[in-house]
Amino acid sequence: MRNAKRFDERITIGVVPDSEDLKQLKDLGYKTLVDLRDEEEIFGGLVEKRALDLGLKYVKIPIYRDKITTEFVTQFYSCIYGKGSALIYCFSRFGKRPLAFLLLFDAVTQLKSLAWIYKEAAKFGLTFYGDIALQSFLINFYNTGCVEPIVKSIQKLRPDLFKKMNSVQRVYEYKEKVYRLDSEGFLFNFNDWDENFAIGMAFGSGMIQDLTPRHWQVIHFIRKTYQELGWCPLVFQTCKSQKLNIKEFEELFPTGYLRGACRLAGITYKEGFYEKGMRKVKIPEGAAAFDENKVYEVDVRGFLVNFTQWDEHFAIYKVHELKMAIGLTEEHWEIIYYLRQYYGENGMVPTIYRMCEDNQLSLLELEHLFADGYHRGAVKIAGLRVR
Repeated sequence: MRNAKRFDERITIGVVPDSEDLKQLKDLGYKTLVDLRDEEEIFGGLVEKRALDLGLKYVKIPIYRDKITTEFVTQFYSCIYGKGSALIYCFSRFGKRPLAFLLLFDAVTQLKSLAWIYKEAAKFGLTFYGDIALQSFLINFYNTGCVEPIVKSIQKLRPDLFKKMNSVQRVYEYKEKVYRLDSEGFLFNFNDWDENFAIGMAFGSGMIQDLTPRHWQVIHFIRKTYQELGWCPLVFQTCKSQKLNIKEFEELFPTGYLRGACRLAGITYKEGFYEKGMRKVKIPEGAAAFDENKVYEVDVRGFLVNFTQWDEHFAIYKVHELKMAIGLTEEHWEIIYYLRQYYGENGMVPTIYRMCEDNQLSLLELEHLFADGYHRGAVKIAGLRVR
């Protein structure tokens, strides 16, 4: 076939097939054609008609090179990887679009860099250099991490097709420096940050202008607050300190506070949230290791549904959520562990009378430790619930 290149054992990419190409595809056992040309490039739908006449499945995903959206990317990946194992031929006018999409997918699943995508494209005899639209697509979708949720959903559906993706980190290259990123595209280590990181990430965060002094003031305020206090400032605090209203802030960081300003500053609210809760907490020896990706199932009132999911870090999050000024002391942990042990042995939460008696606490002392109450404070933090 003309200009056709085998991407893997299932997928071949290439240019628009003519009648002879379509017959050859059918003879070779191909079942599906995926057309990524936009509406202006299709020229009357001849390929679709010829493909259908031959009994081939024809899928049209009109990708406008300068308007590539998450919706179209999701549609493409779902079509290619979602189900079945039949042979697929993907094409566009010059064959670049399907290759860019497929290499981006592999880069995310294999933790490869953006530079790797360009090198791999050259192996197929194609280059993305000079193609501003495709370069912008790759930079934007790779650096913002918006492809990763799509990839993860497909991997859950088709674990047979992929190796397990590392959900902890990937890499980002800019000006010959490699930065480690987490699974959501945020800097993995706060201390790896430098101004070049912010400059490079700005383009992928929807900012078409260079970083101005106003941008840097916000970025440095967020970093300074984190360095001095151990937590990421709230958007209200940042705007107030910089004398910015919400519209002015949107003009500076169009993708938002967390996905714009905080990303460029090299921290996440998730990280800051945990660190803030940690400042006044002494974690007991033997506590479970912190897992930032762990998910706890809670009811509408914030109580843990399954008490076996509990760990010390759940307690820390609850303390932060309840705004307990004194944090968690050794006295708190004694009560928490007592409640969990009692529940494990008896299958029920002890009454407040029994708890106070066993721990030799007065109501005043209990109130000092858990100002939100016995059930809504101590019991909730211990990962238990009465009903």
